[in-house]
Amino acid sequence: MSKNTIETAQNEISQALSDAYQADGKTYAQKLKQTRKHLPRKLAKDAEYLIEAEQHLKHPKMRKYVDQGRVDATKRAVLRKTQGVDLERDRSKARYGWWSSLVLQLIIAMVLIFGAAKYFGAY
Repeated sequence: MSKNTIETAQNEISQALSDAYQADGKTYAQKLKQTRKHLPRKLAKDAEYLIEAEQHLKHPKMRKYVDQGRVDATKRAVLRKTQGVDLERDRSKARYGWWSSLVLQLIIAMVLIFGAAKYFGAY
């Protein structure tokens, strides 16, 4: 396990986060912090493991606790997750969902108002 391997993984993930979520942080940790809300919890924790692994590599006794398999799996998972991200499409879906919810609530309110008016004999 070398520091170069972790730095390569961090650079690739950092580039993917920048491309997918427009993260503009200067370091891997800053970009991860900016995009954490878009990533699933487990994936965000795994991505934070790379920072921890880099710190472990600096210490001679902690170096043996770095898991190369976990580093590789994290890299693959984050790259797979960020591969199909389209923020504009996601925002459009959210707007559509919000408007459709509003229309449905207005229809239900109108039905209740007309039902109450009919019940009380207003017309």
